[in-house]
Amino acid sequence: MASNRFTQSLSNFYEMKAIKRSLELAGTKLSTAKIDRFIFTINIFGFHLAKLDIRQNSERHRSALSEVTRQLAIGDEDYGAISESERLAWLQNELDGRRPLFPAVLRFDAETNETIETFRTMARLQDQYGKRALDTYIVSMTRSASDLLSILLFAKESGLYSQDYPHRSISIVPLFETIGDLREAPRIFEALLAMPVYRKYLETRDHLQEIMIGYSDSGNDGGIVTSNWELYKAQKKLVELADSLGVRLRLFHGRGGTIGRGGGPTHRAILAQPPGTVSGRIKLTEQGEVISSKYSLHGIAVRNFERLACAVIESSVTEEHKRQEGIDEPQWIEAMEEISSTAYAVYRGLVYEDPDFVDFFNQATPIKEIAQLRLGSRPTRRTKGSTSISDLRAIPWVFAWTQSRFLLPGWYGLGSAIELYLERHGQSGLQFLRMLFKRWPFFTGLIKKVETTLAISDMNIARYYADNLVADKDMRERVMSRIEQEHARTCDAVLKITGQAVLLEKTEYLRRSIELRNPYVDPLSYLQVRFIKEWRLQKSNEIARTDASENPDLLDPLLDTVLMSINGIAEGLQSTG
Repeated sequence: MASNRFTQSLSNFYEMKAIKRSLELAGTKLSTAKIDRFIFTINIFGFHLAKLDIRQNSERHRSALSEVTRQLAIGDEDYGAISESERLAWLQNELDGRRPLFPAVLRFDAETNETIETFRTMARLQDQYGKRALDTYIVSMTRSASDLLSILLFAKESGLYSQDYPHRSISIVPLFETIGDLREAPRIFEALLAMPVYRKYLETRDHLQEIMIGYSDSGNDGGIVTSNWELYKAQKKLVELADSLGVRLRLFHGRGGTIGRGGGPTHRAILAQPPGTVSGRIKLTEQGEVISSKYSLHGIAVRNFERLACAVIESSVTEEHKRQEGIDEPQWIEAMEEISSTAYAVYRGLVYEDPDFVDFFNQATPIKEIAQLRLGSRPTRRTKGSTSISDLRAIPWVFAWTQSRFLLPGWYGLGSAIELYLERHGQSGLQFLRMLFKRWPFFTGLIKKVETTLAISDMNIARYYADNLVADKDMRERVMSRIEQEHARTCDAVLKITGQAVLLEKTEYLRRSIELRNPYVDPLSYLQVRFIKEWRLQKSNEIARTDASENPDLLDPLLDTVLMSINGIAEGLQSTG
């Protein structure tokens, strides 16, 4: 049963209603304005203010169950050593069983104890504030059905999923992030829905399943073209599967602030979603400077909420018509598959297969200096000491390219893909792509996002970063030339498809904004290069303190100047990661 604190919160709410009614009966209706506002606030936010989502990597849950089974000698092998089919069988058996799995007093390692205690804390908080305060549990890097079924087991053991506590609840939300995970998402979802134990759980959720899709890591993994296309396809397949099996689906869009991480105009993005993926329900993230720019002023915040609501309504009321009309025609999908395949190969060929790319990136961008910024909730890399691109988190990845004015994650690969497509299909291919740009919201949105990124980028300044910060001349020229050529190809491709003479020709307000802003931001970029060059030379001569990154108090004035230039450029461009 609910705790006294939760009951008291409900009592306070009804007391406010009673006070308002009493004032009205006493003839002092004008005095109730502030009480009305307070009651509206409670209706929207409850007494907990903002709902909290919990998020943890799937590997942490596997590791925790592995230690539990190993330490308590449950089964012949520990959980981490058995196959996926064996894990599913074991999880279903534990969910059907009545024996407690976790002891009351936890004596595992710190990570396992924390993982288990998180679920127990969720249960206690729901007792105090109700499930409106928190019930969503997001599983990052979901790779298999067992990654989600294991959460159900943790929930059962903590009392979050139990007939004894009907007021408690948990919404298990898989997060599919990489290109491979997005392609596997429908298969994993289908495997889950085939399990009676999971369908029984969904019955307690009114057959509503929330699924989060990641824009950031998919973009990092496969480039903007393939990321957008695989996200689009995954959504379509997930909706079709849910519809066929009687499950209501709510898609949670993990969009970042920048175009390279899924950002851009929200209204246009919602209208570009596949038919049937909105249906009156959508959930999305707003991050970084986007929160300030969209919601810090009341009038602008209201306008953004109105546009978001308008897009959801418009998409929902027209989706049946779109389905009947067959908005995704086979030849459109075939063309996009061809373009995506080429773009993916070109992007991966540079970012993951070029042996000099990591060195070029580390030198030509302020990634090392960004790692020393005293902000952010997580370290720059997932694994300390790693230099691989796959270990680099999406925010610093995009932030570094934005600072150096390359903005590479927001356009690289499209130019070569369109060029090859036109070589294969000739003038008719160009006419076809122009038709897609006019008629297909997905393709329109993709081209417009790339166009905006290209307009913000500046290859002259990017070249200045490379010339002054990359030591190896041969390596610098080879990689930089490759990037410049792809930038030129992409600009040419966008202009051909849109029929414009210059980028953003038909979006004059944005073009003028960039033209007015750049004269103020450009000097900061040149100054930043100078400061970074001096700072790195100082470090190489071992004059700077080597432990500065671990002790912020030891940061010297030169590094402080570099960090101030990073803040200045971010403010000028209105973009971080």
